[in-house]
Amino acid sequence: DSLQDYEALATRLALEQDLLGRIRGRLKPRNQGSVLYDTARYTRHLESAFTTMVEGARRGEPAQSFDVQPQRR
Repeated sequence: DSLQDYEALATRLALEQDLLGRIRGRLKPRNQGSVLYDTARYTRHLESAFTTMVEGARRGEPAQSFDVQPQRR
């Protein structure tokens, strides 16, 4: 709820390795299916963005914002 609470929790986790291990154990199964941890998917999206930017530059278009469409595996 506050910076002081955050600091207290960070200190506690640094000092209590068993608590940190329990929290990691609870989070790991949740993260395995999360797109936040899908490095291959992120890489494909980043490469697609780079390709879009290069193609626009080659056509002489000014820099502009765009969306990268989701790609399947």
